[in-house]
Amino acid sequence: MTTTKTTLYRLTIWAIICICSNTLLGQKKYMGLPIDKFYTDADFIAQSELSSTHITDYDENFVFPNSLILMNDHLILKDIDAQKWIQVIDLKNKKYIGNFIDNGEGEQALSELQTFKKNDETSFTLYDQSSKKYMVFTVDQLINGSTPRITDSLSVDKDDLFVFFLNHNVAKNEIYYSGILSDTTRLIHKDLKTGVSTGYGRLPTPVSGLKTSHIRNQLSVSSANSHNNRFIFPYENIPLLELFDSSAKTFKRVLLPSDDLPNYGAWIENEKEMFGIYRNTIVHFTDTYLSDSYIYVVYQGKKVVDKEKKGSVLYVFDHELKPVKKYRLDIGIDQFVVYKDKVVYGLHFKDRSEKPKLLQYNLDD
Repeated sequence: MTTTKTTLYRLTIWAIICICSNTLLGQKKYMGLPIDKFYTDADFIAQSELSSTHITDYDENFVFPNSLILMNDHLILKDIDAQKWIQVIDLKNKKYIGNFIDNGEGEQALSELQTFKKNDETSFTLYDQSSKKYMVFTVDQLINGSTPRITDSLSVDKDDLFVFFLNHNVAKNEIYYSGILSDTTRLIHKDLKTGVSTGYGRLPTPVSGLKTSHIRNQLSVSSANSHNNRFIFPYENIPLLELFDSSAKTFKRVLLPSDDLPNYGAWIENEKEMFGIYRNTIVHFTDTYLSDSYIYVVYQGKKVVDKEKKGSVLYVFDHELKPVKKYRLDIGIDQFVVYKDKVVYGLHFKDRSEKPKLLQYNLDD
């Protein structure tokens, strides 16, 4: 009898330990990363459908704009096929301002503009991949033809060959950046005064085949953006959102709207690591926008083979990545900004042979 009681007692204690361990240590993981929340569409109580308006007023000025940022009342677009990289529109006065920054060689020109990101409400960064040169402009400097605030060469680790995100804080003399080949680190901070670099976060662990840093980075392609001390990473190949708080040095991760694993191929060819996605691979998040109040994320949920992006979804979160609202868009957008939390301006791509459309969505209250 005593033996039986002792056994039951031990089993009870073991069960309690297991329950506590699952609660404290058993946080859900996805591809090796701890996940704070797993959301589905049902978690967005407020939902609406939105109809778009095609803005044609500036079409004659565009060749092939593929990304955009918002600087107060100015919509700034990067045009990859034009003679000048940058197009500027005054939203308040509905006026086309002009095009700027030569596409080519020269001290004030860029030959391979890769990264085009907003630093804060006053400046933005243009990063040339071939020369590793970057320029920091205010809108007035750009429009008036003034010398950019900084023209410098970004000295990064030898493996960081392809930088897709670069934020320059002029006041603190520091940069944050992310590269396709940055080993396992999600975000790198560099003090430009001391030259000291610090890495934050980890990259997802590949689920099959090759599991090298090259494959990790290919899976981790992200259209990252920042606002104040927050950095948001939306993943294109997996249904993951990461939010980094640079003040607290902490990450928050959520899965949305599924926890499906990615569908891809990784192999060795001619002694080189190769990475490829399939025709039926799902494209997840393609862009984000952070305002003073919200985080906006556009989700495709379409197979690579699906050229029409009808039915894109715009998810809205608060700054803690808690669901606020879901908008279903009648025509898909890949890159976008949100003007005063009231109007969405987005680029709709069909294929490389057709000029992207600048669409407008009016958000309801």
